[in-house]
Amino acid sequence: MHNLTGNDFLSRIVRDLKMEHKELLYFPSLQIKLYQHLIQKRDAQAPLTLREKEFIELYEDAMNHQSKTGTRVKRQNKFPKRKKATINNVSDG
Repeated sequence: MHNLTGNDFLSRIVRDLKMEHKELLYFPSLQIKLYQHLIQKRDAQAPLTLREKEFIELYEDAMNHQSKTGTRVKRQNKFPKRKKATINNVSDG
């Protein structure tokens, strides 16, 4: 991965990163690719899951905010935590 940059300083930094940290560098490009794929799917009028629709909405909101302010948006988990079903929570209907 460190060979992908022509900047010697950045190349050394990336080379010395742990594998877990190198993986984080891929996330923004993966989000862009996923967004582009989902937009093509939506434009082809293919059905989207609720999660796919939420991703598109959140991604577009983040990009609109970024373009208005000129700043990067801190990634936040916008999905509420799911409650795990327990014996006490289940009703006997």
